[in-house]
Amino acid sequence: MENRYNKYGGHNKTHGNNEKVVQSNDVDNGVLDTLETILNGMGPTSASSNYQPLIQFFRKGFANQVVQTWSYYAQTNNHPKTSHSTSLLVKLLPILAAHPDTVQQGSALIRLILTDYMKVLYRCLNNLRAQIANPILRLMKSIVLYNNSQHVEDFLAYFDLSLPSLIKLLTPVKTETDNKPQKKSKNAKFHKTTRETFLDFWIILISKTPSILRRDLLTDHSKIMGAWFKFIDKNDSDELVERAVTLFTESILEEKFFKRTTKCKVLNELTISKLHHFYYSNNKELLKKINHFFVVYGSSPEFSIAYPDNCVWFEESPITGANTGAEITVGQKVFKLHNKLLFNLLRVFKPWEDDLQSSTVIKVLAHTPELVAPYCTYIATLGAHDPKMTSYWFGMTLLLSRIIELDVPEFIANIETDSTPVTNLVLENIIPSSLTKLALTKALQHDKKIVQQLACQLIVFVFQKLHKILKMYNQKGWSSQRAVITTMVLKSIPDLQIFTSVLTQAYMNDKDNEILPLTIATILGCYGNIFPNFFAVSLPSPNIFTDILEKESFNGMDVAILDQFLQFQKFNGTQMKWWNPTANQSSLFCSLLKLASSKNTKNTVTLKITRLLIGLLHGTVIFDSKVLASPVIALINSLQIVALGAKSSDSMNKIWKLLDECIARCVKTIYKYVDMSKEYNYISPFIMAITEQWKYVDKNDNDDIISKWLCIFMRMLVLIGESESGVINVVKNAFADIPETLKDSYLDFSSDAVETLKAEEYLLSGAIDLSYAQFLYLSKWGTIEASQRVPVSDLDASSIIVKLCQMTDDKSIKYDGAFKNFVDELSSKLAGYCLSSKEFQILAESTYKSLFSKISSETTTQIQKEKTIFVINVLIQAALALDHNIVVNDDKFVDFVFKWLLGNTSLINTSEIDIFDDLSVGIVSIISDEQLTALLSENSIQSGKLVNAIVEKLYESSGYNVEYTLLVMLIAKYFDVASSEMQLFIKDGRIQNVDSKDMLSILISDVKYSGLLFTFIESRYFTPSDIESYIPKIEGQDIKMIVANNLFRANDIVSENNEDFVKQVVEESYSNYKEMTGSNFKLYLKLFTNFGKKYLSAEQNLEIINFATDQLEHKYSDVVIELVKAYNMFDEENILKWLGKMTLYITKIFTKREIFTEKYQSILSQFTELIQLVNLWDKVNTNIINSQLEAIVSKKWINNLKVVNYALLLVLSAKQKHVQSARLVQFILNNEYYSVNKTESDEKLRYQTIALLYSLFTIDAFGNSNITVQKKLLILYNGSISGADRLILQMLEIIESTSSLVWVNNVFTWDFLQDDDEQTLELIGNTKLFVEQKEGLILTLKKKDILFSTENYRIERPQLPELSINKSNSEIMTILESFYDDSEYLTPSNASNVIYDPLFLLLVSIQNKELVDEKSGTDENGSKKIVFQVKKYLTAGLLQYIIGTLGDSNKDIVRIARLIITQMMYSLEDNQQFKDGNIFKILLKKIIFSTEEKQIEENGSIVPIIWYSTGRICNLLLHPTTQLYEKAYRWVLNSPLIRSNDIPMMYEMISPSKPDINFEYFYAQLSWVLRTLEDGIRCKGDVDFLKRRSVMEWLSNVSNVPYLNANMNSTIAAIIYKIQRIEDGGSTLITRFGGLSDLELKHIGIEKDLKDVVSSSDKSLKRQLILKEQKLNTEQIMGSYVEIIRSKKRLVDWTMDDTENLIKRVCH
Repeated sequence: MENRYNKYGGHNKTHGNNEKVVQSNDVDNGVLDTLETILNGMGPTSASSNYQPLIQFFRKGFANQVVQTWSYYAQTNNHPKTSHSTSLLVKLLPILAAHPDTVQQGSALIRLILTDYMKVLYRCLNNLRAQIANPILRLMKSIVLYNNSQHVEDFLAYFDLSLPSLIKLLTPVKTETDNKPQKKSKNAKFHKTTRETFLDFWIILISKTPSILRRDLLTDHSKIMGAWFKFIDKNDSDELVERAVTLFTESILEEKFFKRTTKCKVLNELTISKLHHFYYSNNKELLKKINHFFVVYGSSPEFSIAYPDNCVWFEESPITGANTGAEITVGQKVFKLHNKLLFNLLRVFKPWEDDLQSSTVIKVLAHTPELVAPYCTYIATLGAHDPKMTSYWFGMTLLLSRIIELDVPEFIANIETDSTPVTNLVLENIIPSSLTKLALTKALQHDKKIVQQLACQLIVFVFQKLHKILKMYNQKGWSSQRAVITTMVLKSIPDLQIFTSVLTQAYMNDKDNEILPLTIATILGCYGNIFPNFFAVSLPSPNIFTDILEKESFNGMDVAILDQFLQFQKFNGTQMKWWNPTANQSSLFCSLLKLASSKNTKNTVTLKITRLLIGLLHGTVIFDSKVLASPVIALINSLQIVALGAKSSDSMNKIWKLLDECIARCVKTIYKYVDMSKEYNYISPFIMAITEQWKYVDKNDNDDIISKWLCIFMRMLVLIGESESGVINVVKNAFADIPETLKDSYLDFSSDAVETLKAEEYLLSGAIDLSYAQFLYLSKWGTIEASQRVPVSDLDASSIIVKLCQMTDDKSIKYDGAFKNFVDELSSKLAGYCLSSKEFQILAESTYKSLFSKISSETTTQIQKEKTIFVINVLIQAALALDHNIVVNDDKFVDFVFKWLLGNTSLINTSEIDIFDDLSVGIVSIISDEQLTALLSENSIQSGKLVNAIVEKLYESSGYNVEYTLLVMLIAKYFDVASSEMQLFIKDGRIQNVDSKDMLSILISDVKYSGLLFTFIESRYFTPSDIESYIPKIEGQDIKMIVANNLFRANDIVSENNEDFVKQVVEESYSNYKEMTGSNFKLYLKLFTNFGKKYLSAEQNLEIINFATDQLEHKYSDVVIELVKAYNMFDEENILKWLGKMTLYITKIFTKREIFTEKYQSILSQFTELIQLVNLWDKVNTNIINSQLEAIVSKKWINNLKVVNYALLLVLSAKQKHVQSARLVQFILNNEYYSVNKTESDEKLRYQTIALLYSLFTIDAFGNSNITVQKKLLILYNGSISGADRLILQMLEIIESTSSLVWVNNVFTWDFLQDDDEQTLELIGNTKLFVEQKEGLILTLKKKDILFSTENYRIERPQLPELSINKSNSEIMTILESFYDDSEYLTPSNASNVIYDPLFLLLVSIQNKELVDEKSGTDENGSKKIVFQVKKYLTAGLLQYIIGTLGDSNKDIVRIARLIITQMMYSLEDNQQFKDGNIFKILLKKIIFSTEEKQIEENGSIVPIIWYSTGRICNLLLHPTTQLYEKAYRWVLNSPLIRSNDIPMMYEMISPSKPDINFEYFYAQLSWVLRTLEDGIRCKGDVDFLKRRSVMEWLSNVSNVPYLNANMNSTIAAIIYKIQRIEDGGSTLITRFGGLSDLELKHIGIEKDLKDVVSSSDKSLKRQLILKEQKLNTEQIMGSYVEIIRSKKRLVDWTMDDTENLIKRVCH
C-alpha cells in the first residue's frame, strides 16, 4: 500500500482532506527538503564532499528559515516533524564543523538557537517523550561538541540546567529498571531511553567544560547528579558506567584545579556506595576502571580526597597542638578523624571477598594511616578472628596480615617531638583488636595445619611490626612508652607454652612438615629478643632441633630452623655447645661446614650457613678480625674446592675430624694459641691449633688431599688479608711432612705460578668458574680485562686488594701502561662491588699501613715504589669517589697519612718518582687545614706541585686565614708556585697579624714581586705612612703610579715627602701619557682622576680628557668614565659627543650580550654613578636613551638588579616629554623573563623592578590607565604590605580614579583556601593571589595568611614615596630605598608567609559574594539590601582581623573597619544567621559603641593590644566546647563597652576578685593571656599601657612560678624580647622593672637545674633540652639588653657601664 504520509508527518497532497493539507502548508517544507538533499548528497568525509551547495544554502540565508521551521513544528506540537527536523540539525552541525569555510556558519546557527530559540529546547524537553526529548538532547550534545567545544561556555550561559524536566528525564520508568541494558545493540540509537541519551549529553558536557566552570556545573546541580547516582547501579549499561567512571576519575579526581572539598561534595557517600556495586560485575574492563577510580579516590598522593592529618597516632598534633578531626564512635571507642568519608568508604568494601578489594583497602590505609585504628576496631565489631575453614576467615587473615605489614606512617617516622603517640592507636597498628589472645590460641591449636600456619604467620608479622616500632621509639626518645606497648602486646598473644606445645605436636605428628616448625622457631626467636625476661623454653627430648643436629647432613630448611634455634637459645639461659662433637658425629660447626661445602648445596644455602657460622664465632678471637673478609668464607671456599677433587670420603673425614679437634680446642684454650701466633706475626689462633693437631692426622695412605686442602686454605687466608709472611713461615716450619713442591706452588702468588696451579692435580682449576678470586689469580691479565666477571663476595673483593698489593712486590711486573690499565680495571670492579656492599672497606688499616711502609722502606726498589704509589693512589681515589665523608672522617687513616707525609718529606724531595707528587696531592685533599698548616710550617717541602696543592686547598677552605709569618715563608720559598693563591689571600683580606712595613720591605726588594706589591698596596692592609721610607727605592713608572694612587687615604696624615712624590709621578705621567699601553692605561687615568685637578693646569686636564674620550683606544672603559666624572666638564663638545657614543655603546651591550663580564659590570657601575651627576636626558638624544631603556625592559636584563637600578635612575631624572612611558610600561608587563612572575624571585629585585614600573607609570598616569595595564598589575600583585605590593596597589588606585575601571570586574571567581588545603598547596605549588584564566582572573585568599596577618599585624607602615620633580634622581632613589628597607623590616622573613595589606583585605572582603550578598527584597528607599554572612567572616578569620584593624594608625582603615562591623551588626539584627549569632551581635554592638567619638573622648582611645585580644575572644565564642568559652561569654555580657584600661580576661589574672582560683581553667586562661600578649604587643602605646597596668611586673612574677610548662616560659621570653624592640620598651624593663637582675637570677637558677639534671642518675634528655632552650633565651635577651644599654648614655651611667661583666656572667 502506498504511504499516505510524507517524511515530516503530514499527508501527501493526493490523499486526505483539504483541511489537513492546508495545515501542513502553513509553513514551507521546501527549505528542509533542500537541506536534507544536500546533506544526503555529501560524502562520508569532508575531503570527499562537495561543500559548495551547503555554502550557497547558507549564503542565501536559508539557515534562519530552517531554525524557524523547526521552531514552528515544536510550537504546534507536530512531534514527527519536530523530531525529524531536530535530527537534521544534529546531522548538520558536525558537517559544518568539518570544513573551514562553514565553521562560522555553524557558529552563527548555534548562537541563533541559544539566543532566540532556547524556549524550543525547553518545550521539547518538558515533553518528556523519548521521540522528542532524545533528538533535542543529541542536538544539545552536538552544540557542546561543535568545533572542539567552542560554544560550551555560551551553552552554559544560556541554558537553564535547573529545569525540573531534566530530573524527570533521568528518572527511569519501571520497565527500564526491570530490563537493564547490558550491551549496545546495533539499533541502540533508536531505542535509547531518555536517561541514556541525557547521560550521554551530560558526560560530554562535564568533560568538555573548562575546569573553573566545571566545578560550578557539578556543585550547583546536585539534583541532576543525585538522580544520576540513584539509579546508576540498576539502570545504566556497563558501557555507560565505564564512561561515567572514566569521567569521575579524569575530569573530577585528577583535575588539579579542584580542591578536596569539591571532590568530596560531588563524589559523596551515595556515589561511592553505588559504584562499589560494580566490583561484582562480570565486565573485566569495567571492574578494572572501578578499582582504578577507588585507588585514585583514596590513595593517590596527588589526587585523592584524603585531607592531611598532623595527628595520626597522636591525641593532638605535635605541630599545631590541636586535633581538628571529626569525632566518630566505633565499637564504643571514640576516634577523631580528618577523613570520615574515606572511613565510610572502607566500611562499604568487603576486602575478605576478593583480592582486588583487599589490595585497594590496603592502599587507602597506607595513604591515610589515621584510618588504620578505627578500621581495625570496625573489623573487630564483625567478630573475633576465630579460626574456621571458610573463605571469610582466609580472606580476613590475608587482610589482617597486610594491615600489620603496613609501614610506619611517614609523618610519625619524620616528626621530632617530646609527645608520645596514643598507645591504643599504636597497638591497633601492631595487633588489630580482632586478633584476640583466645582467637590466636584457638588457631594455633586447630586441627588443620594450614590454619596453624596462617596464625603463626600473623604472629610473626606482629613481632616484626613491634620490633620496627620499638626501634623507632628508641630513636625518637619515647623509650618510656616501650614497656607499655610490649606489655599490651604480650597480653594479646598466646602464652609461650602454647607455642612450644604446638611445635612439639606438629613435629611429632608430621616430621616431614618443616614449614610450621620453622615459623614457630621464628616466633620463639622474636619472643626471646623482645621479651627476654619472660622467655624460658623447655622442649622434650628428642625434639626437632636435636634430631636435626644428629643428622649426617643438613638441607636448607634445617639450616634455617637451626638459625632460629640458635637465636633464641641465648635467651634461654643456656648455650648450645656447637663446637663439641657427639659420640659418632661431627660438631654442629663441622656439620654446617659439610653442608656449606657440599657440591649439591645451592649458593643461597651456603650464604645462609656462612652468616650463621660468622654469628657463632662473633665475640671470639679464633680468627683474626682485622682481615678484609671473614675467614669463615675462606674456610668454606677451600673446602668446596677440595670436595670437588676428593676421590673418597675418607680423606674428607680426616679433614672434618681435624676441624672438630681444632675448633673445640680453640674455644676451650684460646689464649694458648694466641701466644703461639706471636712468632708468626699474630696470624689467626685457629691456624696454630691446626699446626698442633696436624701431627695426629692419619697420613699413611697415598692420598694427599688433606695436605692440598691445608695449602689451599692457607692460600685463601692470604687472599683475605692474613699476614702473607706469617702464613708462609708457619707452613714452612710447622708442616714439614707436606711436600715442598706443594708448599711452594700454592703459596706462590706471582704470575709465574699461574700455569702450574692450573694443573688438574692442584685442584684449583675446577674452582675458576665458581670463584672470582680463583679466576683472578689463575688467569692472565688479558683474560681478566676482557672478562665481564665481577666480584660477588667479600672474598672476591679482598682478593683484588691482596692481588694489587702483591703485584707491587712482584719484581717481574713492570711499571708501565699495561700495569696501570690492569690496576684501573680491578679498582673499578672493586668500587662497583663496594657500591652494593657498604660494609666492605677499601682502605682497611692493614692495607694502607702495608702499602705506605713499602714506599718508605729502603729495601724497596724504585719500580716497586712506583707501583705501590700508583696502587695506593688508585685505592684512595676509589674510596673518595664512593663516599668522601667516610674517608675524611676516618681519624685513624687521616692521622696516619699526615704523619707519614710529615715524616717522609725528605723522601718526597729527593725522590725521582714523578707520581710521588700525585700521591702527595691526593693526601692533601684528605687531611685537615691545621695539619696542612703544620706541614707547610716545617719548611721542608721542595715539591712545587705539593706546595701549590696545599695552598690551593687552604684558600678553598673559606674559614681559613693564613698567618703572616707563614705567608712570608711562602713568599720567600714558594713564590713561583703559589703566587696566585697568595695574591687571593691578600686581596680577600685573609691574613692574620700582618706587619705592613715588613711586607712592603719584602715586596719592594725584588721586581718579581711587583704583581704581589700591586695587590698588597690596593688591599686593606696597606698603610700609606709605612711606605714613606721605601719611596726612594721604588723604580718603574707603573709601580710609582700604583703607590701614588694609594698614598692618600681617608684620615691619613700625608707627609710633605709623599706629596712631592705624588706630584713628581703625576708630572712624569703627563709627559708621556700618550705612550700608555693596554696594560697600564688604567694606572695613568686613575692617577689623573685622583690628582689631575690638583697638580695639573686646566689646559693640561682638558688635553688629557680630550685624548681619553677621543683618541684613546679604550675610551669606553670604566676608568674613562671615572675620569669624566672627576673632571666634571660636561659642557665640553668632546665630552658631549663621548656621552652620546658611550650611551650607544652601553645600549649595544644590552642588545648584543646576555651576561655581564666583570669588565661590563664595572662600566655600568661607573656610568650609573655618572648619571647621578648629570641629567643624561639634557645631554644625549632622547631617542638613544629610550632605545636603551627598551633594550633593558624587553630582555633578560630586567632580572639584573644593577641594570634595573641603572634604568630606574635614568627614568627618575626624565620628564614626561622625554620618555616613552606607555611603550616601556607595556614592555615590562609583557616581558617573558620578568622575574616577579616567579615566586622564588629575589624580593629586592622585585621591588626595584616595580619601582621602575611605578616611576614610568606615574610619568604619564592618564596615558597608562587602561584595562590591559590594570590586569597585568593585578597578576603581579600579592596583596601584602611589602614595598612592591604597596606601589602596585597605588597604581591600581590611580587607574581606578583616573579611568573609572573597577578592577573587581576583572575577577571571574573567588577562591578561599582553608587550613586543610595545605597538602593541595604542596602538590600544585604556591598559589598566587591573582591567577589569569581565559574566563578572567581567579582571586585566591588563604586562611593561613589571614590568621598570620592577624597575629603579626603591623600598626604603622611607612608612607608611600613621592617622586618629586624638584629632587635629583639620587635623592629620590634614596627615598625609594628607604621605603623598601622600612617595608622589608615589617615583612616576614619566611617567604611562604604573607601579611595582607589591611586596606586591600578590608575592601576585597566586601566584594566577595559568598561573604556579602544582595538580598532580593528592597528596603524603604527602594535599594537592594546588603547582607553580611557573619559566620563565614568568623570561620575565615576575617572578623578577628577586622577587629584588630581598629587599632591601626591609619584613620581611613579604622573608618572602613568600623563601617564593615556596623553592617555586620545590622545583618545579625535582621537575621541571627547561626546558633551563636546573638552573642556576636552583642559583641559587635559593644565594639561600635566603644569606637564612638564621644566614648573615646570620655574613656580614652583603646590601644591596639586590646583590639587584638577582643578579636581573639571571637575564636573562643566560635567554639563552645573550649574551656574558656564561658569566661569569654561572660566578658561580652559584663559591660556595654570595651574598657580602654583592661585587656579582656586578663585583669582577674593580675588581681583576682576571689581568693580561690579554679586551677582547672587557670593555666588555660594564663596560656591564652600570654599568647595574647606575645602576638598583641605592637607599638609604644601598648608598652605604655602595660606599664600603667602593672602587667610587666606581673609578668616577672609569673615567670618565677615553678609549675609553668616549657611553652609558657618560652612565651614569656618572647614577650620580653618583643618589648625590647619597641621604642623605650627595653629601657623601661631595665630601669622600672629590674630586668637585668631578674634575668641574672633566672640564669643562675637555670644553670643550677641544668647541672643537677646532668649529674643525676636519671638524665632526662627532654628536661635537658628544655633547660638549654631557656638558657639560650636568657642569653639572647641579655644580649639585647646590652645593645640597648650601649645605645643610650643614660643607661650606661645607670648600669655603671657594667655591660662587659653582664655578658661574661650570663652569656659565657
